[in-house]
Amino acid sequence: MSTLKLIIRTPEAQIIDTHAESLYLSTDLGDMMILPHHASISTSMLYSPVLICNGHLTEQYIVKNGLLFFSNTKNEAVILCYSAIKKDEVDITSVKKYLELIEQKLAEKKGSDLSEYQYKFLENEKMVLVKQIEAEGKK
Repeated sequence: MSTLKLIIRTPEAQIIDTHAESLYLSTDLGDMMILPHHASISTSMLYSPVLICNGHLTEQYIVKNGLLFFSNTKNEAVILCYSAIKKDEVDITSVKKYLELIEQKLAEKKGSDLSEYQYKFLENEKMVLVKQIEAEGKK
């Protein structure tokens, strides 16, 4: 079967560089499946499970705050993101504690020394964590 090249990269490291028969992910445009030689596309991803399928094997990553670029001419998907973690390495208890910390920081905004950028970052992070917790709750 035909495959596409997939690269997932964060600011700290290249997380994965592999070939896949298909990708399933959620973007700001909606859920999509990418097959080899898909039409070229660029889109953003706030929070998305990314399923990497090869035959009967499926690997799943959780991607936060990312951009997806698919090049039809290169047959290559590149995801540049703030964070990418293997699904089975996610500890939902830690995610909930992190959400509590962010909510506390956001509630203290008037008395804190947060810059506008930091405040916007925390608001965005809160949205991502809420989506992640909701996704875990649906299982």
